Amino acid sequence: MPLIGDFSRIGGLQRSLKELASVPSRAARPASDALNVLIREGYDRGTDPYGRAWAPLAASTLARGRNPPPLTASRRMRDNTLANPLKGVGIGIRLPFPGIIHMGGSRRNLPARPPLPKGGRLPLAWRDAVNTAVTMAYRASFKGT
Repeated sequence: MPLIGDFSRIGGLQRSLKELASVPSRAARPASDALNVLIREGYDRGTDPYGRAWAPLAASTLARGRNPPPLTASRRMRDNTLANPLKGVGIGIRLPFPGIIHMGGSRRNLPARPPLPKGGRLPLAWRDAVNTAVTMAYRASFKGT
């Protein structure tokens, strides 16, 4: 039945659109929480988000008493690399210094040990975490309707 001349269902449509519009902001917190678990697991395993092992610690670093995996001695980078929900919609990721150097390595023999995805394509586990959060927020929006 066309809506022309019959506006009785407009209120329901408005409510549905409002619910849909709120899905990203409601999904941001659970998605951020899931990404933080994945970030910490990567540091703990010494791997990038795609599962590739980081370059091992240099023999000279090991000789100074450091233990694998890299970037975890003080836990500062591990504990402060965080995904956070942004006001409105979205997720921001904070990478403390010197994390940005580790994303690509440096000229001073510092190998790349990226704790975050790079290259524009999210790893499958990260995509699954975000998709799950969005799906749950979407389903919650229409529960009981």
